[in-house]
Amino acid sequence: MSEKLTFFGTGPFLEESIKAIEQAYLLSDINLVREKLINEILRHPGPGMRKRTTGEIIRRFIPYDKNTGRVKLTPIIVFVASKFSKEAKIDVLYYRFVQVHPIVKVAFNRLRDSGKVQFVKSDLVNIVSSLVGKPVEKESKNLTNILRSLRTFGLINKDKGNLFQIKERHLIKEAFTFLIYEYFLSNSVVAPKTIEVRKFFNEFYNQPEEKTTQMLLSDSDGFWVVERAAHLDQILLAYSNMDEFMKKFLKIYGR
Repeated sequence: MSEKLTFFGTGPFLEESIKAIEQAYLLSDINLVREKLINEILRHPGPGMRKRTTGEIIRRFIPYDKNTGRVKLTPIIVFVASKFSKEAKIDVLYYRFVQVHPIVKVAFNRLRDSGKVQFVKSDLVNIVSSLVGKPVEKESKNLTNILRSLRTFGLINKDKGNLFQIKERHLIKEAFTFLIYEYFLSNSVVAPKTIEVRKFFNEFYNQPEEKTTQMLLSDSDGFWVVERAAHLDQILLAYSNMDEFMKKFLKIYGR
């Protein structure tokens, strides 16, 4: 397996992460962002826990220049700081979250691919234990963080009793469009095969492939063209770099 699967020490802290990213966009200085997180945004009683959580939020979502402390305004930071819906922001942050913590995505895909619509916590215990190569306790913080992340990002729901339910996702248009560009341009692909687009949204978000096909064929607002000649089944992106894309994207969907 190419991805290094390790545990992480804090939960997703999604609300706090969104506020921190908004401050990062406004302040552009990581030291000021760190102060905001520790003194205002986080509500933990202990300063040690606030400091650890601050470090984890910054590591996940807020890159910065190590010499100057200046925040790097990535497309994800700009997206989250803009006037998109909370749902769209959560979907975009999940993409970044599982890049930092791939064990969440891999464990979810194992659950889903087992064919179960519902599962119990012991199912996740067995999968995670297999992934990391050692037994994981059912009530361990490591397992709780994975389970909480899946619930927070909307991949699963708590059902009756001890059951959890796996959810199908239908991304909203703004997140869908942004993620196509963020993922494929980061891999230097401007004409992805439609099968690869369907695979991406299914593996990351459990969005049904037919839903992705429907969204690709609907009005793209000029961001891509679907090419379906005899030997082609791909989309051609209208912009070949993220700066050009973001200018047009923000102009159309607003800030």
